[in-house]
Amino acid sequence: MSNLKAKIEFIIQDIMKCCFESLNIRNQILSYVKERYRTIPEYSWDKYPNYFTLKTKNTKKWYGLVIDIPGKTLGLKGDELVDAINLKNDPGKIQTLIDYKNFFPAYHMNKKYWVTILLDKNVDFNLLKQLIDESYSLVEKM
Repeated sequence: MSNLKAKIEFIIQDIMKCCFESLNIRNQILSYVKERYRTIPEYSWDKYPNYFTLKTKNTKKWYGLVIDIPGKTLGLKGDELVDAINLKNDPGKIQTLIDYKNFFPAYHMNKKYWVTILLDKNVDFNLLKQLIDESYSLVEKM
Protein backbone atom coordinates (compact mmCIF):
# COMPACT_ATOMS: atom_id res chain seq x y z
CA MET A 1 0.00 0.00 0.00
CA SER A 2 2.81 2.47 0.77
CA ASN A 3 4.26 1.88 -2.72
CA LEU A 4 0.94 2.94 -4.24
CA LYS A 5 0.87 6.00 -1.98
CA ALA A 6 4.39 6.92 -3.08
CA LYS A 7 3.40 6.60 -6.75
CA ILE A 8 0.32 8.76 -6.21
CA GLU A 9 2.33 11.42 -4.38
CA PHE A 10 4.88 11.42 -7.22
CA ILE A 11 2.09 11.90 -9.78
CA ILE A 12 0.55 14.71 -7.74
CA GLN A 13 3.92 16.45 -7.40
CA ASP A 14 4.49 16.12 -11.14
CA ILE A 15 1.07 17.62 -11.88
CA MET A 16 1.72 20.46 -9.44
CA LYS A 17 5.12 21.18 -10.98
CA CYS A 18 3.77 21.16 -14.54
CA CYS A 19 0.60 23.11 -13.86
CA PHE A 20 1.78 25.66 -11.34
CA GLU A 21 5.41 26.23 -12.33
CA SER A 22 4.66 29.56 -13.98
CA LEU A 23 2.86 30.81 -10.86
CA ASN A 24 5.95 29.89 -8.86
CA ILE A 25 8.18 31.73 -11.33
CA ARG A 26 5.95 34.82 -11.07
CA ASN A 27 6.34 34.67 -7.29
CA GLN A 28 10.11 34.24 -7.61
CA ILE A 29 10.26 37.29 -9.88
CA LEU A 30 8.20 39.32 -7.42
CA SER A 31 10.39 38.27 -4.51
CA TYR A 32 13.56 39.03 -6.44
CA VAL A 33 12.57 42.53 -7.60
CA LYS A 34 11.13 43.43 -4.21
CA GLU A 35 14.33 42.42 -2.43
CA ARG A 36 16.76 43.82 -5.00
CA TYR A 37 14.99 46.99 -6.14
CA ARG A 38 12.11 47.42 -3.67
CA THR A 39 9.78 47.16 -6.66
CA ILE A 40 6.10 46.68 -5.96
CA PRO A 41 4.21 45.39 -9.00
CA GLU A 42 1.49 47.56 -10.48
CA TYR A 43 -1.65 45.83 -11.70
CA SER A 44 -2.96 48.53 -14.01
CA TRP A 45 -5.57 46.83 -16.19
CA ASP A 46 -8.93 45.52 -15.01
CA LYS A 47 -9.30 43.66 -18.29
CA TYR A 48 -5.97 41.86 -17.67
CA PRO A 49 -5.83 41.10 -13.93
CA ASN A 50 -2.74 38.86 -14.28
CA TYR A 51 -0.64 41.52 -16.00
CA PHE A 52 1.69 43.61 -13.90
CA THR A 53 4.40 46.15 -14.59
CA LEU A 54 7.74 46.55 -12.87
CA LYS A 55 8.91 50.16 -12.62
CA THR A 56 12.24 51.62 -11.59
CA LYS A 57 12.47 53.54 -8.34
CA ASN A 58 13.71 56.88 -9.70
CA THR A 59 12.45 57.22 -13.27
CA LYS A 60 9.21 55.28 -12.65
CA LYS A 61 9.63 53.72 -16.10
CA TRP A 62 8.85 50.14 -16.95
CA TYR A 63 11.69 47.67 -16.84
CA GLY A 64 9.43 44.65 -16.98
CA LEU A 65 5.95 43.53 -17.87
CA VAL A 66 4.64 40.14 -16.74
CA ILE A 67 1.74 38.85 -18.81
CA ASP A 68 -0.27 35.77 -19.65
CA ILE A 69 -1.03 35.53 -23.35
CA PRO A 70 -2.22 32.88 -25.80
CA GLY A 71 0.79 30.78 -26.75
CA LYS A 72 -0.13 31.10 -30.41
CA THR A 73 0.70 34.83 -30.26
CA LEU A 74 4.32 33.74 -29.80
CA GLY A 75 4.06 31.08 -32.50
CA LEU A 76 3.54 28.22 -30.05
CA LYS A 77 1.04 25.45 -30.65
CA GLY A 78 -2.24 25.44 -28.80
CA ASP A 79 -4.65 28.04 -27.47
CA GLU A 80 -3.72 27.91 -23.80
CA LEU A 81 -2.38 30.93 -21.98
CA VAL A 82 1.32 31.07 -21.22
CA ASP A 83 3.13 33.28 -18.74
CA ALA A 84 5.83 35.54 -20.09
CA ILE A 85 7.87 38.57 -19.17
CA ASN A 86 8.94 41.45 -21.40
CA LEU A 87 12.34 42.92 -20.56
CA LYS A 88 14.39 45.66 -22.13
CA ASN A 89 17.89 44.99 -23.44
CA ASP A 90 20.48 45.96 -26.00
CA PRO A 91 19.25 45.23 -29.55
CA GLY A 92 22.33 43.13 -30.34
CA LYS A 93 21.85 40.96 -27.28
CA ILE A 94 18.15 40.54 -28.00
CA GLN A 95 18.98 39.11 -31.42
CA THR A 96 21.32 36.54 -29.86
CA LEU A 97 18.68 35.52 -27.29
CA ILE A 98 15.75 34.93 -29.64
CA ASP A 99 15.33 31.21 -30.24
CA TYR A 100 11.52 30.97 -30.66
CA LYS A 101 11.42 28.39 -27.84
CA ASN A 102 12.09 30.41 -24.72
CA PHE A 103 12.94 33.86 -26.11
CA PHE A 104 10.76 35.69 -28.62
CA PRO A 105 10.52 39.05 -30.32
CA ALA A 106 8.69 41.26 -27.83
CA TYR A 107 4.97 40.76 -27.58
CA HIS A 108 3.12 44.05 -27.97
CA MET A 109 6.24 46.18 -27.41
CA ASN A 110 9.13 47.55 -29.46
CA LYS A 111 10.84 44.43 -30.81
CA LYS A 112 14.17 46.23 -31.21
CA TYR A 113 14.58 47.01 -27.51
CA TRP A 114 12.38 44.45 -25.76
CA VAL A 115 12.32 40.65 -25.62
CA THR A 116 9.60 38.29 -24.42
CA ILE A 117 10.72 35.39 -22.26
CA LEU A 118 8.49 32.38 -21.69
CA LEU A 119 8.09 31.64 -17.98
CA ASP A 120 7.90 27.88 -17.90
CA LYS A 121 9.87 24.99 -16.46
CA ASN A 122 12.65 25.58 -19.02
CA VAL A 123 13.46 29.10 -17.84
CA ASP A 124 16.94 29.51 -16.36
CA PHE A 125 16.13 31.66 -13.34
CA ASN A 126 19.71 32.85 -12.91
CA LEU A 127 19.73 34.09 -16.51
CA LEU A 128 16.30 35.63 -15.95
CA LYS A 129 17.61 37.54 -12.92
CA GLN A 130 20.57 38.77 -14.98
CA LEU A 131 18.23 39.98 -17.72
CA ILE A 132 15.98 41.69 -15.17
CA ASP A 133 19.05 43.47 -13.77
CA GLU A 134 20.15 44.55 -17.25
CA SER A 135 16.67 45.83 -18.04
CA TYR A 136 16.52 47.77 -14.79
CA SER A 137 19.94 49.33 -15.43
CA LEU A 138 19.07 50.36 -18.97
CA VAL A 139 15.80 51.98 -17.93
CA GLU A 140 17.11 53.65 -14.79
CA LYS A 141 19.98 55.30 -16.73
CA MET A 142 17.53 57.22 -18.95
